[in-house]
Amino acid sequence: MAEEKYSPTVTYRNGYWVILRGNGKRKEICIADRFGHIRRTGKRAQRLGQYSEGLFFADGCFYDIYLRPRLILEGYCIMNEPCFQNGKSSLVIKTEQGEKYQIEMDRRGRLLGKPERL
Repeated sequence: MAEEKYSPTVTYRNGYWVILRGNGKRKEICIADRFGHIRRTGKRAQRLGQYSEGLFFADGCFYDIYLRPRLILEGYCIMNEPCFQNGKSSLVIKTEQGEKYQIEMDRRGRLLGKPERL
């Protein structure tokens, strides 16, 4: 059996790197500038989405580059790593009954249209 290698999630935008580093349950979000200097670190996460439009998704919440929560979605079982494009984000959620839906929301958390069952 081949040894599984950990490859950190990394996105770069607007002069900042957003990195998920570490392994196992001890992964943390790290923000670095374009020169590689660490600017912020600390939040623990298992999943990290793309940094776009000033926000990135990590474990049920959209954060800004200062690691401040901007849109908390912890009440949803989110199946993808969403990001914002043109002011909206597409999320795949799963209900307690196991049904999957695709929803779109704006940066304030307002639904844009009806959920679409998958």
